[in-house]
Amino acid sequence: MRFLRGAIDCAVVVTAIGALGVALAAHREGLSRATAIAATQAALARLSCEIGMRESLGTTELNAQGHPIRIERGWFAALDEALDGAVDGAVDGAVDGAVDAAHDDMPALPSADQPFDNATNSLTEQPDKSLFTSTLNATLNATPNTTPNTPINWLSNARAPWIEYALPGELSRDHPRVPTFRGGRGAMFWYNPARGVIRARVPESASDEASRALYAEVNGVDWE
Repeated sequence: MRFLRGAIDCAVVVTAIGALGVALAAHREGLSRATAIAATQAALARLSCEIGMRESLGTTELNAQGHPIRIERGWFAALDEALDGAVDGAVDGAVDGAVDAAHDDMPALPSADQPFDNATNSLTEQPDKSLFTSTLNATLNATPNTTPNTPINWLSNARAPWIEYALPGELSRDHPRVPTFRGGRGAMFWYNPARGVIRARVPESASDEASRALYAEVNGVDWE
């Protein structure tokens, strides 16, 4: 029962973090350093939480140590669909509200003795929900959708590889040999399936000490 409760709590956290990623994705280029660090920490927490749930529930292939052999992008597809549904629901609610407000502001319908032409004009001025919807959809479609399907490292280049897996000589390690993007072909994250450990790489700084400090801030643990 305890592990199930933990899985439920983790799912709630994952959903909240996923929503944060959706909100930030459209503004990636304008993120401040502090915001990029916080967003990367959230993405790392989402990955770690998903790994833990898969281990507890056994819903993916596990190795002899009980950890997922690989991290799949498909793990996050269901959450993306849920978020898309939430966004669609919010849009529909906004459209309904706009139409209702427009109806409330309409002038009273013409009386029987009002000229026919005026009556026709008044009736045809009633707002049409389809017009609101089509206009809103056109606006949304004109905005590039850069929302990732998976947690990403907001400190990396957008085109960087997603995850680097530990090499045979690294399976006893809790950290990549090189903590910055200079190592591991510039991948956003480093995963060691032998230990179930996921880490985020960081950009190079002015000194090795600064790079290690940034790595520790993002990952919550010192690089060793």
